[in-house]
Amino acid sequence: MKKILFICFLLGCFPFLKAQEYNYQNLSVGFDKKDADFYQFEKLRLYPIRANSSFLKHQKNIGKYTPLQKALTNKNILITEVKADSSLSNNRQNNMLADTIGVIERNRTTNRQNNIRNNERRRTINQRQNNSYLPPQQRNNAYAPQQRNGETVNTLTIQNTSKDTIYIMAGEIIQGGKQDRVIAQDIILPPLMTTPIDLPVFCVEQGRWNYGDEENKDSKSFKKYYGTASLKLRAKVEQNKDQQAVWSEVRRSNNENNTQTNTQAYTAQTNSKYFQEKNKKYIDYFQNIFLKNNKDIIGVVVVTGNEVVGCDMFASPDLFQSQIQSLLTSYVNEAITDGKEIGVDPEKVKEYMDNLLSNNQSKQDEFLEKKGKKFKHKNVNLRISTF
Repeated sequence: MKKILFICFLLGCFPFLKAQEYNYQNLSVGFDKKDADFYQFEKLRLYPIRANSSFLKHQKNIGKYTPLQKALTNKNILITEVKADSSLSNNRQNNMLADTIGVIERNRTTNRQNNIRNNERRRTINQRQNNSYLPPQQRNNAYAPQQRNGETVNTLTIQNTSKDTIYIMAGEIIQGGKQDRVIAQDIILPPLMTTPIDLPVFCVEQGRWNYGDEENKDSKSFKKYYGTASLKLRAKVEQNKDQQAVWSEVRRSNNENNTQTNTQAYTAQTNSKYFQEKNKKYIDYFQNIFLKNNKDIIGVVVVTGNEVVGCDMFASPDLFQSQIQSLLTSYVNEAITDGKEIGVDPEKVKEYMDNLLSNNQSKQDEFLEKKGKKFKHKNVNLRISTF
């Protein structure tokens, strides 16, 4: 009987899983020279990725997520520094792994397996109730924390105190604490968490290590939201996973934008009058477009000059809409910092997207291994990005 029920369950899920696949059967991009579908301002062109009725039909199965920016604005989330010797140290990440919903990459050694089992036994009831959805553990220990004065650079603590489910995306930048950070991994935070968990991050403000920035001298937590890092910086965060590579890209980006800052802060670029004026024009143009066109768009292809520089796709138009305002800071920074006059051949855009929207799943996976990232939660691909 159980076997029959299980088969019925799989058959029931199969149409949803097929309809939610990111391919040309479910999605479309307007490449044609005569009838191209794109939005362009100065050195930035965005091709909308539109979903068909089959893809949109299953939106209710995706779930509802509150973005990080809204959670910070409403004070529904608490993000703080963590000491290296705190109970919320690196081992805390391992302690929570058994509660992870999604694909978990476990170390294959016997010692690692034993540690997971032991940690599971030691967890408290409250931790089990949190059911925190952490991303896959990286086998190469890429997020091994650096320390400054006995505190960790690459780990913060985070707690959702609201009734909402919060989606935090890798590449988002938060300001405050002892230095600004960029978030290293996608995480889903369940409602009403009773204890905080670890948040993997990288530093994007190398020259500061004290509480409070110039505007918030007494700020010991992270209350300000900046947006999403440029596509080149996101690649250093999500693919290189290396603090030195992140700092190197921050310095390069600041130099390109003639940004003078005592703390080498990536966010200081907005202090430049030139950057502010250009940024506002770009944001105003694209923001208005996506506010009006939001029923079937689930992502965009990003182009500047003769190149496709990235792509972001989400599991539903609602999820895309919740992130596009933040993602625009990423795309616009790319255009201002490294942008060139648009001259891309539509066929080049098609060739790029053929790698992502092919019916051949292995082809998509191989492309993402080289140029992007996929985030899966509860068997649903919530985000697919390239940079």
